[in-house]
Amino acid sequence: MAVVAAAGDSGADGVWMVSDTGLGETSSSVASFDNKYQSYRSFTYGDIYRPYTSSVTFSVDPAAIYPMFDVLDGSLSDGCEPGQYDDIDAAGKFILVSGNTLHCPPHLRAELAQGANAAGVILQSIPYGLGATPALDNFPVISIEFQAGVDIITAYKKDPQTLVSFSAQKDSFAVENAGFPSAFSSYGLDGELHSKPDLGAPGSNILSTYPLAKDGYAVLSGTSMATPYIAGAHALYIQSQKKTFRGSQVRKVLKNTATISKDFNATTTASAAKQGAGLVNVLNAILTTTCISPDHIDLFDSVRHRKTVHIKIKNEGKKSETYTLSHTPADALNSYYRGTSVPDGTPRIEADYATVGFSANPINIAPGETITVALTFKMPKKGDETQWPIYSGYVIATPNTAGSIAVHVPYTGLKGDFSKVPIEDTDLGAPFMYGKDADGFYAPVPPSRSFNLQGPVVDLTPVIITREGSHTPRFTIRVYDPNNFFLGYLYSPDLGLADVALGRNIKYVENVEFDEAFQSWTWLGEVQPEGASNLVTLPSNSYRLEVASQRKFTSGVYPQDFEIFDLGSYTILTNTGGEGPK
Repeated sequence: MAVVAAAGDSGADGVWMVSDTGLGETSSSVASFDNKYQSYRSFTYGDIYRPYTSSVTFSVDPAAIYPMFDVLDGSLSDGCEPGQYDDIDAAGKFILVSGNTLHCPPHLRAELAQGANAAGVILQSIPYGLGATPALDNFPVISIEFQAGVDIITAYKKDPQTLVSFSAQKDSFAVENAGFPSAFSSYGLDGELHSKPDLGAPGSNILSTYPLAKDGYAVLSGTSMATPYIAGAHALYIQSQKKTFRGSQVRKVLKNTATISKDFNATTTASAAKQGAGLVNVLNAILTTTCISPDHIDLFDSVRHRKTVHIKIKNEGKKSETYTLSHTPADALNSYYRGTSVPDGTPRIEADYATVGFSANPINIAPGETITVALTFKMPKKGDETQWPIYSGYVIATPNTAGSIAVHVPYTGLKGDFSKVPIEDTDLGAPFMYGKDADGFYAPVPPSRSFNLQGPVVDLTPVIITREGSHTPRFTIRVYDPNNFFLGYLYSPDLGLADVALGRNIKYVENVEFDEAFQSWTWLGEVQPEGASNLVTLPSNSYRLEVASQRKFTSGVYPQDFEIFDLGSYTILTNTGGEGPK
């Protein structure tokens, strides 16, 4: 049996964001690569003929384009401020704005353009490709590629009177980022620095089945599109070999023979934390006569660095083969270069490369035999260990026989002490205490605030707000009495017991929903004592609350292995008797 799961579509949120379902040691976490060609509607602007996407089909007469520039630096504006339309004549024109969503969602800038009587709004994709657009009644919202936006601005400066026309007919285009890792595909590693994702497959702009009520087929994007491709690759490989394999055995062959990729417009190799072993190549998997075990190498961090790792290379061919071993380093990802407590959504690419030594090279392997090779790793000399860059690369075994398939194994590691990576997002003030009123609105509350939880209707309920910038193997909210005696772990009717492993939260941007970016631990006075299985409702009193998260790669001994925040003391009034309804 093979377990194949999507890596997730949180590429804009930065590292540590692969989905839980693919984190098993023998399961496959699948990244997405952009499809090379796709059928799109097209637009024409002078000599420019490029694809566009729109959530709704529309028909408009050719119209002028007005690029909205930032008054400060002259770059293309995101069109998020209502005042930007005060001094321009937008009526009947298509407004070209940046597709950057950091300051406002696409539908808001579209509504602003619509309010200025524009003919429509054109979003220049950031950083590349074609994006999704909101559907507004009788108002075109259009996504174009980044380079198309650059070309439009160049043409506009030559002749502002040029008109843009949009065709409803589709044509085949090779789009930006075609054949490279998808921007939306989630970055690894996992919370214990294991190599994830495992490998990639086409997942962007895929013609997929769809509900019959919606035409039966649709072009969709996501790692959930790439995942069936890998499942099918397993099936094709097993069929070609005419025998039974374990899922982990097939995964090894697929990873060994995947095609290592660069990023779009890059000359260096993309990080293994983005593409895994590379883009699946089923033909290579079927034709190869060599395999490497294990199919990935976890070097962990500087403190726990694995200096020497042994790999096994097996010649499954019918003739002796000589292999040349080599090493291809990949981009290092620095997500903490700004000094923040949460990884940056766009990791900075750095040339922080490890070096690899081989105990023997080249090596000759007889048919059917396996040889063990010791690899000696030295961490990158470059790279700031206080910023925890993730480095990676590929160890490659190339047969000397012409036409034979080279195989490889990815390695990943982190420079610095992983246990010192921040957990709570202190940049946004987490953790902190809020009160939630009867209408569900949140507001800050000062220490020593009293909460009356006795009535059938509670006017103000205490809510502990937390936000994880990275994983923790054990997140807790600890409750103490006025004598500092530990009473147990807070229980929330919304989120459950505050004694649980937690992954990191998504990147915070202005338009994100509060409950998506934070955890809200509503408290009605219930705790679970240490070692108990039942809940206890505390009697009316003042209680001190503490958020304590176990640091990574520690034994979990309290308090030395925890990141601790004292939230102060708060008074709660509960039902008399100490134990309320469960």
